[in-house]
Amino acid sequence: MSNTYYKKGDWSAVCDRCGFEFKSSQLKKTWDGLWVCHNDFEIRHPQDFIRGIPDKQTVPWVRPEANDGVVEITFATPLVLECTSGAITSTDINSVVSYTKSFIIGSITSNLSISAPTNALANEKITIVLVQDSIGNYTVTWDAIFTGVTLAASGTHDQSATIIFKYDGANWDQLGSPSWT
Repeated sequence: MSNTYYKKGDWSAVCDRCGFEFKSSQLKKTWDGLWVCHNDFEIRHPQDFIRGIPDKQTVPWVRPEANDGVVEITFATPLVLECTSGAITSTDINSVVSYTKSFIIGSITSNLSISAPTNALANEKITIVLVQDSIGNYTVTWDAIFTGVTLAASGTHDQSATIIFKYDGANWDQLGSPSWT
């Protein structure tokens, strides 16, 4: 049937989807504003009306990060380690069996002498990280309170060593077998 006939109040129009010609009374407007024929008409999908539930992105409370007991020290000689700096604390100090603090000593630029640590508690452990500079071969000497030290006196350029001690109340005893690497 041709759509070029006359009908009062009606006019010829083209379907926005298929492109065929129809009378305007035969076209329907879709949800997205297109004028389409009966065959091309679709209702809006129900999933378009579903709205997500807003997710609360903030946490109910926060607290600052706990001090991990790592202290970076600028090179100086003699070097005195302060065990309370960056200390891991407890409300009942007698309940603490063992805790560790780490001291990272900046680039060693001359011979180094490490003095007895201050304010130490029994069963406390300390980790000392030593780093030779680009020249290296600097010696490290230890106070007599450090017992059983097996680390070579010096390392070559850019070498580092990590040494762990445990305090028995009188002396700092070396744990493990450190070496310059």
